[in-house]
Amino acid sequence: MVEVIKARSVSRGAAGRLYLLIGAGGIRLAGNLREWPGEIGPGAAGGTFSYPTSAHGSPSRFAAGVTQRLPGELRLLVARDLEEQRRLAARVMWLFIGGFGALGLAGIGAGIVAGRLTLSRLAQVTRTSDGIMRGDFSGRIPLTGLED
Repeated sequence: MVEVIKARSVSRGAAGRLYLLIGAGGIRLAGNLREWPGEIGPGAAGGTFSYPTSAHGSPSRFAAGVTQRLPGELRLLVARDLEEQRRLAARVMWLFIGGFGALGLAGIGAGIVAGRLTLSRLAQVTRTSDGIMRGDFSGRIPLTGLED
């Protein structure tokens, strides 16, 4: 088991894959994680956790994994780094916010233009009506060619 974990930890396709095999007393036997994550308790079936990317402990990355108890008091953690998914989710969120904002601004702009056109037309009708009410029956409401 130790040799398999060592091979998988350094294999070409291991990017983003995390392994940790510990023995009795919590002794690290193999894997590319230095220690068992504190977020995953001894009896837990798995979960999400952060892990350091350098010997100094920072910056840390986010991962999700499952655990398995093995014969001989061995515990295995197999996990996947989630940073790419988190970055993608952040980009999608900002695209959504930007798209929603642009759509909102376009809606406001269209509302302003439509409102001004309508008010302009109503102002023409009001001016003509006022003239007729003062006795000037020669006034006509200008036609726009839209059969209005």
